Amino acid sequence: MTHPPRLIPNRQHLVKLQLAPRISAYALVPNKTTKHLGYEPKNIKEARNHSSWPLWHKAINDELQGLQARGTWSEQHISEVPENTRIMHTMWVLKDKKTSGPKARLTVRGDQQWPRDAASDKYTATPSPTEVRTLLSTAHQLNHAIQKLDISQAFVQSDDIARNLYVHPPRERREARAPPGTVYLLKKPLYGVGIAPRCWSDTFRRFLKEYGFKPVNFSDTYMVWTSPDGEDTMQLIFHIDDTLLSFGNALHGTAFKKALFAKFDGTDEGDVHDLLGCKIIRDAQHLHISQEQYLEELLEHWGMESCNPVKTPLDPTEHTSPPRRQTRECRHSAPRSISIHRW
Repeated sequence: MTHPPRLIPNRQHLVKLQLAPRISAYALVPNKTTKHLGYEPKNIKEARNHSSWPLWHKAINDELQGLQARGTWSEQHISEVPENTRIMHTMWVLKDKKTSGPKARLTVRGDQQWPRDAASDKYTATPSPTEVRTLLSTAHQLNHAIQKLDISQAFVQSDDIARNLYVHPPRERREARAPPGTVYLLKKPLYGVGIAPRCWSDTFRRFLKEYGFKPVNFSDTYMVWTSPDGEDTMQLIFHIDDTLLSFGNALHGTAFKKALFAKFDGTDEGDVHDLLGCKIIRDAQHLHISQEQYLEELLEHWGMESCNPVKTPLDPTEHTSPPRRQTRECRHSAPRSISIHRW
């Protein structure tokens, strides 16, 4: 039995054609409105066999060039590694971003690290929904600009780490261009290293304090800056590489962004329209936060994007049964499904 083509609901579509049982073929439907493909390969091998490989290959090269330019590691021969030192493997994580399309991230198999980092060395705070809403609300009431800043490859822009961590180059040496017997001694906390989030947060927080920002209610992620004359303020919240900045005086805002991008490589995305998956809609009188995108992704994840809304989603004649053992997918997906409603 054949099935009609299933169109994945994205601006640039990926059509999945059911040719025969357990056999599928993919074809890209071009659309210049976005770089989003609607397809994520599980690994390099799968990406290489797909028609979109040139885009993934470019993303991999961009990632490697950025890591090398930032002095993330130094190359050493494996014979130079001290005895009884565990060398961790690396892996590629390929993501199809909604706005920017294919993105590749070289990560470390942190589960192979030994000895393990202490929990106190790995913990880093993230802004609470209350802090984000507070900044948006007060900035809107004061008629301040609200802008979003993004730091490129944030973890590897941290200060140098003080411990010796060795990793193998990617197995796909055609991308890594590493000669046989080469290992990397990390100078920066590559993604996957347990201390990476903490290192970046400490580095960024030190920069903010040197600039004059002070924490709000002892927060580690919500800070405020006051001008010397006390007439103007800037508010800032950062979540890993995403930074939300509000300011009333354009000169002060521009001066801070100039200092920020002189220290870190990043992008000024201008007025905020989305943050952490939430859409932010603002006009002269109102500011609205929408989770429509989150909910659409949640419905698509559970295969319910074509369902019709009803007041009673469960058949009134249906009898509930005792809870059965959850699958691994359910155990990992249920917390995410619940957490999005915190906003």
